[in-house]
Amino acid sequence: MLNLVWPLLGIGAAIPLLLYAQKFTYPTMQKILGTSLVVAAFIYIGFGLVWGDFLWLMIEVAGVAIK
Repeated sequence: MLNLVWPLLGIGAAIPLLLYAQKFTYPTMQKILGTSLVVAAFIYIGFGLVWGDFLWLMIEVAGVAIK
């Protein structure tokens, strides 16, 4: 059941962000979407800390470092 709930929550959170970002010029939209990706990466790091999966945590930390 959670395999269905989490993606729906993600889509539900992404749609308002995309609609909001469309109201701005292209450079501003890039900054908004880029910042939201970094925020999402930090949220995933939090998930890794809570659920204690070390491999997942290291993958997410590496992803934040790349961005």
